Amino acid sequence: VFSRLIWRSPVTVSRSASCPSGTVYPALRRLESLRYVTAQWEASEVAQHEKRPRRRYYRVSSAGEAALAKALQRFHALVEPLAEADHHPTGERELS
Repeated sequence: VFSRLIWRSPVTVSRSASCPSGTVYPALRRLESLRYVTAQWEASEVAQHEKRPRRRYYRVSSAGEAALAKALQRFHALVEPLAEADHHPTGERELS
């Protein structure tokens, strides 16, 4: 959904994540308060030229990338044992 080098608007994030925009704004505010994303307002001239309100753009920070890497490690540490337990050496599933 996010690339560190690309600034994204909440609408773009919402579309990329296939979730309602009402869920994206609170999440982005929380991520910004944790400093996992940085935000920047677009230039007023751009919005005025397009006759719309200014947009706020977000991108993942270094701290956000580090937090994501840790979260993915924890996720894989939880999932891999489950995947291994799901397959018995004889090819049959073990019943618990």
